[in-house]
Amino acid sequence: MQAIDTHAHFHDPGWPGGLIWPKPDAPCYRPCLPKTYRAEVGPNPVVAVETSPRPADDARLAGLARDDPQIVAYVSNLQPLSRGFDRRLEAAARDPKWRGVRLRPIEGYDLGSRDLIRALAPLEGLGHIELGIRHPRRLDALRQFCRALPGINVVLTHAGHPVLSGTETISDYSRLDGLENLFVKLSPPQDNDFSDTVTRDRMRRHFVTLRDVLAPHRFVFGSNWPVCADPGPFRQWLRGLFSVSAAEAEAVMAGTARTLYRLSL
Repeated sequence: MQAIDTHAHFHDPGWPGGLIWPKPDAPCYRPCLPKTYRAEVGPNPVVAVETSPRPADDARLAGLARDDPQIVAYVSNLQPLSRGFDRRLEAAARDPKWRGVRLRPIEGYDLGSRDLIRALAPLEGLGHIELGIRHPRRLDALRQFCRALPGINVVLTHAGHPVLSGTETISDYSRLDGLENLFVKLSPPQDNDFSDTVTRDRMRRHFVTLRDVLAPHRFVFGSNWPVCADPGPFRQWLRGLFSVSAAEAEAVMAGTARTLYRLSL
């Protein structure tokens, strides 16, 4: 079964203008390009996700996707409440590999803002929205956000973050029931320490609860590379959480990504 990795970042500290993220003291502050990904992760199809709000960085990612066939799609960081968003969205939508926008940093957005909903409404029929929720208190806001934009898919990223793996979050996920436009990326924590049985147990309970609230066809795999330098152990572990006979594992590792990112693979 070939996995489709729906969450990887590409950057190089040597690029003109430097990097907003990662910071120089981060382990992934190094050249992380498609050739690096192939050497460290493998040749599987990958979706690139932009972290920087600068137009030049989005354009650079679009160029990487255009020139490298391993990048099958990308998600940009267009800053919907900033001046010029409409023009950037119109230009991005013309790119055959562009698939949506990421709201980052999420702390800067009020998901209940009418201005934000109005700005994102033109995405319907063009692309989806990706965002991370790092605290369970924002799950109600996420529910309202999804309901306010019923014609646009919303992708909750980094659902494997340790902050989202505790008991409080597990009890709260029933709030996401019935959101037909919500999808979830299952990705490893930053340290990816799968020798830690406590971490594995918390993540297992977290993922199983999500699966019970939603359904296997609402999940996609994301490596979170290069923040997670070696996603291989997580990928194998994740496959084991879903039924092979019922095709759940295939949906999580590739099938849902094909539909969500409109891929003909």
